[in-house]
Amino acid sequence: KQILSRLRVYGEKKAIVFSALAFALFHMNIFQFFYAFGLGLILGYMYVRTSKLRYSIFLHMIVNFQGSVVALWLLKQMTDANGNVIEIDKLSNKELMDLPSGFVLAGLYSIFVFAVLVVGIVLLARSRRYLVFFDAPLELPKENNLKSLYGTVGVIAFLIISVILNVMMLFS
Repeated sequence: KQILSRLRVYGEKKAIVFSALAFALFHMNIFQFFYAFGLGLILGYMYVRTSKLRYSIFLHMIVNFQGSVVALWLLKQMTDANGNVIEIDKLSNKELMDLPSGFVLAGLYSIFVFAVLVVGIVLLARSRRYLVFFDAPLELPKENNLKSLYGTVGVIAFLIISVILNVMMLFS
């Protein structure tokens, strides 16, 4: 909210992209970077259009619930008595038939998530003409907008520190 509110006067698109980049870097996980960036674009656009933080927070809560509670519950359903994840590729046909229902649920959940992703992309493509970005009072000129936005000492320091911390998290 703070980033979007402060940068919005320089252009809505620029503010949304910058806040999405910051959102992705704040997660400190290189494996989540791209989907966090995409989600940051969606959350940023929701906030810019509504000026209500609650919608973005609610959607973020849903995504976190899916990724933590549901995913961990499904993983628990796919473990053996010792708590190890069952490796399907090492099982015989008879053992495959006796697998716990967690594998079926995980498969159905994966199909559901993929279907929602495809429907979301199709809806976004079909309704892209409804995505509006209003002119800002202090819109940055096109020839210097990247340098003006990303070339400040604070932003460069933030980007360098964030990348270093993300790499450190990757190897820790």
